Amino acid sequence: MENIIIQIEIDLKENGKMIRKKDMEYFIFQMITNMKENGKLIRKKDMEYFIFQMVVNMKENLKMIKEKDMENIILLMEVNMKEDAKMIKEKDMEYNIIRMEIDMKENIKLIKKKDME
Repeated sequence: MENIIIQIEIDLKENGKMIRKKDMEYFIFQMITNMKENGKLIRKKDMEYFIFQMVVNMKENLKMIKEKDMENIILLMEVNMKEDAKMIKEKDMEYNIIRMEIDMKENIKLIKKKDME
């Protein structure tokens, strides 16, 4: 009878160890599963942050591009205005020279007429 009780105690201890081992395996399995789920959530959040950061950077880049375009437009306008002013000045100079020639010819004619009289 005593042997049977000792055997039962040994079996209970063995069963307890096996149960603890199974519990530990289940606990480790649960930890691994939770870690994988947490990793997926973290990766998803990181991706959302990355996409948000991309959008912010794209907006900043577009703003800078617009500013650069405005600078280029202003610079081009300035260059064109200078060219236009130069052309107008040249045309004005041509007109003045032609006008002077005409006036000189008229003056010469008037002088000749006066001399003839």
